[in-house]
Amino acid sequence: MLFPAVVRFSICIPTHDGRRVQLEEALKSVVDQIRPDIGAEIEIVVSDNASADGTEEMMASFGAQNPGLQVVYARNERDLRLENIMRVVERASGEWCWLFGSDDVMAAGALEAVLAAIRAYPEAAGIAVARTNFDHTMQQRVQADPPEAAPPWHATTLIHGFAEIEDALAFQHGFMSANIVRRELWLAAAESTAAHALGQHPDWPHLLVFAEMARRQPHWVWLPTVLVLVRSGRPYLVESGAEQPNLARMHVLLVDGLRRAWQEIATNNAALRRRLMESTFHVAASRHAVENMKLSGGHGLGWDLRLAWSFARAFWWLGPFWNDVAPVLVVPASLYRARYLQRLRALRPMPMLAPSECSVMVSAELPARWWAREMERIPCRVRNTGTVALRTAGDQPIHLGGRWFGADGALVMETVRDPLPSSVEPGDEVEVIVRTHTPWDAGRYRLELGCVQENVRWFSDSDPANALFVDVDVRLPGPVDAGP
Repeated sequence: MLFPAVVRFSICIPTHDGRRVQLEEALKSVVDQIRPDIGAEIEIVVSDNASADGTEEMMASFGAQNPGLQVVYARNERDLRLENIMRVVERASGEWCWLFGSDDVMAAGALEAVLAAIRAYPEAAGIAVARTNFDHTMQQRVQADPPEAAPPWHATTLIHGFAEIEDALAFQHGFMSANIVRRELWLAAAESTAAHALGQHPDWPHLLVFAEMARRQPHWVWLPTVLVLVRSGRPYLVESGAEQPNLARMHVLLVDGLRRAWQEIATNNAALRRRLMESTFHVAASRHAVENMKLSGGHGLGWDLRLAWSFARAFWWLGPFWNDVAPVLVVPASLYRARYLQRLRALRPMPMLAPSECSVMVSAELPARWWAREMERIPCRVRNTGTVALRTAGDQPIHLGGRWFGADGALVMETVRDPLPSSVEPGDEVEVIVRTHTPWDAGRYRLELGCVQENVRWFSDSDPANALFVDVDVRLPGPVDAGP
């Protein structure tokens, strides 16, 4: 079969007030990838939710600076909220539309990768791509989403069947920028679904549209390479809310909205509904998430009650909820914060260690394969072989972290650092789960896992024997696969 060399393609960006600067950055990430040979078939469509931040003027300037580029800009007279997702696709003309968030950034090579997937899978209704989280400056990678938020496959995979698509990609469908859709199929699904979805599921109407697409044409592609850089910190779910944003409010909206969406999408499939809710628990309602909510500002008794009601209604049937989360939920936030502060005050600050006092032995269970652009969680053991107790306390705490070095020995990046679970006395050993971002590009690297005294030094700078060093081949996701 012969496939077209070029596909008519629309980058569809809904935006709203307060996003002008981020939108400009998103547009630049797209324009930098439009080669002359495909430029005539690419359009950028921006649908503006009545912003008053200079977006209209910025878009006029953007069009003037890119005269050879097809740019469609339309400004809604009022804020349509998530109805704007429907509107931006209506204003497009491409065969395919990439639904792209105005505060996200397209990774280098993303446009070419998506166009190649479109040509390779003409039967697909849509394509879901991997994403990763960055801080608000888009300079620093931050903690990745839980593994349950994405399929486990490291090869491009064509998924067949409605239940199989929802099981694998439901959360990807929730992250707008991770989705490329066949426009005519989206419009047909939206025509029959959008009015109901916007009325009954105002925070997640797109999930209902994606599900209707999957029912009509149950073939969807999972593209595991990270192609979208997500600006973490203020998701639209909170950013557009009338109330003062806080973590508890965000998670209540998230859990309640997804619970209602999954109930409707999987009405006739109880097993699928349970799997989707179990994934929701791991993504949005873990013990770690609840602890962070309790310790955050603006969290009082009212949010304690709303959180407990929302989570109990959603996860009452799930064992890990009662074992791990419920014991934290029932403790009032004020008491939880007081206990936390009491524990902190009880910890003696960690003094600055002399180089001779930096002495540990680090061992780890390392993964068999390393994939680029991901976050690995590595079980490590740390034995204190020195003469001074090690504590994660004060202005100079001891953490366990990692550093990646290139084949030439140059430092590529440092990773997330994790605290010691308790004071480690001389001769004692503790286990720490270390989170490490893998490098962005494939290649041969050396990974160091070791202790660091913040604001002082890495222990390995005193003696390399204080760290575990391992040579690693990091790979990008594999070639096209016909599975699963």
